[in-house]
Amino acid sequence: MKKYVLLIALAFYGVFPLSAQTNLIWDSLYATENTETVKVQKPLYAGSNLEVTEKLDMYLDSLASRDLKSNRIAGYRILLYSGNERDEATKAREQAYRVFQKADLYTKYQAPTFKVSLGDFYERLDAYIALKKLESAFPQAVVVQEIVNLRP
Repeated sequence: MKKYVLLIALAFYGVFPLSAQTNLIWDSLYATENTETVKVQKPLYAGSNLEVTEKLDMYLDSLASRDLKSNRIAGYRILLYSGNERDEATKAREQAYRVFQKADLYTKYQAPTFKVSLGDFYERLDAYIALKKLESAFPQAVVVQEIVNLRP
């Protein structure tokens, strides 16, 4: 019997919510009738803050121009092989070339590991789309973040 009373009470509450009281509370919180403008005083250090901002802008611009001159940027590549065997790395590179003939392939040796990676992707989504195409040939392939070459 208690279950039925509880169900009826929940159903009644769902049909007749306390929307009138809720609306009164929200209306009083967000009333726009008595809006006043408030004057904000400038801080005492406003002049020095502007100087710091200008110096920071100049520094960031110099970093951006340096990055464009180096033709390299943070991006993503697909890591096809990572292991100690040079022959396996060569096989992975040849197999990747058969699947993606126009792709940029990179073989890197960081003692004692050979790494074969593919592509220069600026966006992670683009790298995952290419990874989906390689899934059957390279089931162990993963997307990694690296410094990639800018395309002309």
